[in-house]
Amino acid sequence: MTGDHGDAFSTAADYSAGTIAYVVVLLILSGVIPFVVGHTVGRGAMRHPFPGRAGTSAFAIGVVVLLFVDYFKEAADLGQATGRLRLIALLVGSFAMAPGLAAFAAARKPSTWAPALFWAFAVGLHGLGEGLLVASDVASGVFVLSLTQGTSFAVHKALEGVVLGAVAGAVRTARQRLVVFAAALAPLVLGPFAAPVAPLLLPAVAFAAGAGAALLVLAPLASMTTTQVRGPGANAAWIIAGALAVFGAGLLHQF
Repeated sequence: MTGDHGDAFSTAADYSAGTIAYVVVLLILSGVIPFVVGHTVGRGAMRHPFPGRAGTSAFAIGVVVLLFVDYFKEAADLGQATGRLRLIALLVGSFAMAPGLAAFAAARKPSTWAPALFWAFAVGLHGLGEGLLVASDVASGVFVLSLTQGTSFAVHKALEGVVLGAVAGAVRTARQRLVVFAAALAPLVLGPFAAPVAPLLLPAVAFAAGAGAALLVLAPLASMTTTQVRGPGANAAWIIAGALAVFGAGLLHQF
């Protein structure tokens, strides 16, 4: 649902309680619920003989690669005034989160759930930018949601959930699930509340940092594709399928 943002973050925007409530409900229906459904599908696919761990992980790799391109493109589009080199630095700098998140996970579970945290933070950072921009567009009167755009956003969030399902095998306790889902979804829902005081740079920063964090899950996913070997051709097909799913969701957004 993000795209051209007109007078986003203008002082004339109407950030009434009703506007914020409308945006929050919209994001829950089109973002939070599809994400949870996608996560459930991803977890189930990992456990099922077909596509299994290898196929689901390969599909998730295709999703992550295309989502990385999407995340960074949105950051670059928003960040033209700040310089793209700065955004690239933010993307690369987001890798600094890895040691801290890994240590946090390892301290609480020998079988690390760090990949799930990496992806949750990537989704959460991107979701913060989405929540800010949707709220600003609605408040500024430039937001027009079509059925295809709403479907595109829902599919986009569902695919993010599928990736979480693929990397969340070590997330076993209720506390771990709470941390992961809060990191992934709370910024999307809380973003509209920050929109009245947020500078336009903030969503650009969130998108760039989210893009960098997304890359942190590629290595764990790649290692999981070798756990059930079905040949490189099968894995390549699943990777292409994941990439095409994101590409198709992006095409829907154009209508």
